[in-house]
Amino acid sequence: MFKVFAFCVAALLAAVGGAMFTLQVGFMSPSFVGIVPSIEMVIYAAIGGRMSLVGAVYGALLVNLGKSWASESFPNLWLFV
Repeated sequence: MFKVFAFCVAALLAAVGGAMFTLQVGFMSPSFVGIVPSIEMVIYAAIGGRMSLVGAVYGALLVNLGKSWASESFPNLWLFV
């Protein structure tokens, strides 16, 4: 019963987060849930660590800072970095 409850709470939080994201962006398209965002989320967890939510947040910050730095420093080659 506890696992079912935890799963339901996680689903509720995901639904609220998705609704808030839709309100912020204004439009949801299938490209937001494609293969590239899924791979990026796995990379966030791999860089930050799988054992805590804070690690995934740190991984997301590091990866996005790296993407920003690479796109500013190497505008033609940043996708390869």
